[in-house]
Amino acid sequence: MKKLIYFLSIALIFAAACSEEEDKFQNPENQDTVKNKQENQDTIKNKPEPKPKILIGKQDVLDTNTYRVFQSSSKRITDLDCYIEISSQFEILDLNGKNIRTVGCVYSNKEKSPVIDGSNCETTNSNHTEIKSQSDKEITFKSGLHNLDFNTDYYVRSYVILEDENHNPCDTVYNQNVTKVHSTSLGDIWIQRNDASFSSRMDAISCTVGERVYLYGGRAGSSYFNDMWVYNKDNDTWSQKATFELGSNPHYTGTECRSNGAAFAYIVYKQKETNDTLLYILGGEIEGKKPTEKVIFYSTANDRYCDEQDHPNYGKKGPYPYKRQKLDENNNPVYDDNGQPVMEEIEIQVTLARPYVEDLPVPICGNIAFVITNTVVPIYFVGFGKDDLGNFVSTFYQYNVNYDLENPDYPDRHYLSWQKAGDISSDRGKTGEGLYQPVYEVCGSRIIVGTGESSKGGLSKSFYQISYNANARVIEVETTMSGIPENFAARANAASFYLKYTKNGEPHERFYVGTGRTYEEGSSGELLNDLWYYDFSQEKWGVARDFSNSTFYREGATGFATTRKDDFDKEVSGMLTEEARGIFTLGYGYHNESTAEKNYCKDSWEYLP
Repeated sequence: MKKLIYFLSIALIFAAACSEEEDKFQNPENQDTVKNKQENQDTIKNKPEPKPKILIGKQDVLDTNTYRVFQSSSKRITDLDCYIEISSQFEILDLNGKNIRTVGCVYSNKEKSPVIDGSNCETTNSNHTEIKSQSDKEITFKSGLHNLDFNTDYYVRSYVILEDENHNPCDTVYNQNVTKVHSTSLGDIWIQRNDASFSSRMDAISCTVGERVYLYGGRAGSSYFNDMWVYNKDNDTWSQKATFELGSNPHYTGTECRSNGAAFAYIVYKQKETNDTLLYILGGEIEGKKPTEKVIFYSTANDRYCDEQDHPNYGKKGPYPYKRQKLDENNNPVYDDNGQPVMEEIEIQVTLARPYVEDLPVPICGNIAFVITNTVVPIYFVGFGKDDLGNFVSTFYQYNVNYDLENPDYPDRHYLSWQKAGDISSDRGKTGEGLYQPVYEVCGSRIIVGTGESSKGGLSKSFYQISYNANARVIEVETTMSGIPENFAARANAASFYLKYTKNGEPHERFYVGTGRTYEEGSSGELLNDLWYYDFSQEKWGVARDFSNSTFYREGATGFATTRKDDFDKEVSGMLTEEARGIFTLGYGYHNESTAEKNYCKDSWEYLP
């Protein structure tokens, strides 16, 4: 037994000696220290000071879907700063007499363990790091990683640099863990485009014809406009068209200047080489904010207004078959036992088709107009809004150009070109809600309308889908797009657009709505700058980036969709096939929440989804 203990003791001494020699070999600093100890046991000046003990509590990614716009004359995507925010916390155990000099993050899209001054590594400086709190126990700070490449992986870790009593940097402590983050794809951003080349205004009347967007009138204060402009998406400019002057047609006796109305496009099929599209400008308000029943039509092919030669009935003569709702002996409409209109077909003798558009049945403003295309022939409608007595209009009227006939002797001539097409306050309408200054969009095969001042009182935050019952020849309105978020504010005079696109392999079909006012006309309150969407593919609501990147609040803006192929790289943006964009332009509002002064606007902003 004694021999066994002896040999074990010899083995332990030998192992300790080997360990010490190995430590000397692998760590020259320790080798020097041992040498110094051997030479002078009382001298410790060459002994390295212990490293400060700092424990990193956490490192969180605050936001990876962020970038901001640098405004410049070019207004291109290269002016965008893609950045990621990182939150870091260091728990301080013992600084050993040192002070904290600098904090920040070091990051790289190539190096998985980034270090300061390392290859392909960048650091946040004092401009991009904010110390949120500091005590003798911990320090927390937030760092912004700027000018990143879009749609790219980055490796990030935070650090603390210490300084000695002479304020010289003396030590760097890194986070033990490296965080992998992915910068956002380019999207959900507003890019400022060229200002409109005409005067500032709100409540302009717009209509999309193919890839062209026409804009008529509008107002700034008590000044109303009568000019026509068309948007050129290729170079982001507006081109002026003819200005409407009275005398274009002797039958038109109304005012030419107006705003706050609606328009639809009517395609006129003549000979192939002379096909035309007429824009019908319906209702709106004129000087004194009075609603009007007058209808203006504009020839896009000939750039002129209300000319007899442009009207589709020009030169027509002879008897016309006419189908209308049957009237009883008291001239009241007749319905069958199921509540369906009883129709009758009669023949009208005319000497000349009317070469102008008959007035609307009632003066109206803040209205909508749209086309139903899933029928044998397109059918045109106008509805909603308020009349000249300030009452909500709950009736829709249907327009048929073939019945726009010249026959002063016919007793119910208002049933010729404009026919009643349903009342939303009836059971058929299902909503019972009239709307003033709502938004409306053609979203694929859907016609969506919503928000606005409500006949039920206050403002609406509901949305409806409009359809046409061809058998009964009436409009039907049903609630749609349920699940509206609670923090979606009821509003009026908002703007909207519809985009269909594919991004990162995922299809989207979205109706966007934003801006507007939170009070009834004539009152006071807040304007909005938010942007919301309803995704028909996913059947849910979502919130997008605030209009103009949280810069401008307004109402009465004009919204429309367009396409554009410049400015972005598909690999960067994640867009696959469609260059879908939405645009908000014009309006009335202010620059930010703290600015009380409101102004009429002419700036244009483009939304990239």
